[in-house]
Amino acid sequence: MKNSGKINSVLILPGSVEYMAPCMFKTDRGSPIVYLDFSIAVDIWTFGILLYELKNGKTPFSGQDPQTIREQIERGVYSFTGSCSAELQNLIKIILVKEPTARPTIKQIRQHSFFRGVSW
Repeated sequence: MKNSGKINSVLILPGSVEYMAPCMFKTDRGSPIVYLDFSIAVDIWTFGILLYELKNGKTPFSGQDPQTIREQIERGVYSFTGSCSAELQNLIKIILVKEPTARPTIKQIRQHSFFRGVSW
């Protein structure tokens, strides 16, 4: 069998796509790859996804296949369904920002008004 020289790429995802931060997706010459050098900002993103899901019963980004979900995450567009307090909406919005360095720290999250009254 002759090698055609064509390289086939495979998207391998570590975990559930719905919880992956935008910075986890990189593009290499048009082929999707997953970037595996993460910081705490990725965990903070996932915490925002979990908060959204606990309140709304679904993740903010969903689709028929991983590629569709990835595209939604990279666009960063989502909406709140049902009733959600202004404090919780604000917390989720400041967490689910595309730029990792713009996300709040754990200390800032703990001090957010949504958690007022929580004894850490």
